[in-house]
Amino acid sequence: MKWVRVLLLALAGMGAAAGCTSEKSQPAKAQATKAEAASEKAKAEAPSPSIEESTRQSISDALAAYERIRALLAEDSMQGLAEAAERLASITSGLPKNLPESVRPHVDAIAAAAGKLKGNASTLPDARSSFGELSRGVVALLSAEPSLAKGQHVFECGMAEGYKKWVQPSETLGNPYMGTKMQNCGTASSWE
Repeated sequence: MKWVRVLLLALAGMGAAAGCTSEKSQPAKAQATKAEAASEKAKAEAPSPSIEESTRQSISDALAAYERIRALLAEDSMQGLAEAAERLASITSGLPKNLPESVRPHVDAIAAAAGKLKGNASTLPDARSSFGELSRGVVALLSAEPSLAKGQHVFECGMAEGYKKWVQPSETLGNPYMGTKMQNCGTASSWE
């Protein structure tokens, strides 16, 4: 009987050493729920099979043109803004018409907003206002297809007029709505 007790104590000690005591372990149901959540997250981040690789590259090019516009506004510069807006409008207008229904309206909104921004690229306040509508489309697109958001960060400025969010590849704030006077104004935000 003593040897059974010693064996049980030894087994309990090995479990504790491995961090596997029943007090510390989670119920199987909670572990399964976490596994399901991780699986759903992986599915959301996985590329949509309905978006072809060439289309993904075009969207990546569109995001690069959007970033050029954001960076110019963050530096209070209008130099090259109309050209970047024209490039963005051209790329998004040229995307295939058979995009998934979850993506197509946002691509169309980006193309329209980029065209409007090109026409409003005469003053910083007008350009920033148009950029807000452009950002609304970009945030909506990346929310609808999370795999496209890889490497992108969304921020929000409570002091901005109109739409307050924007997207950028850098984790360091570069506020396009406030420019050089308040480049660090804003916080990380959600995609919704």
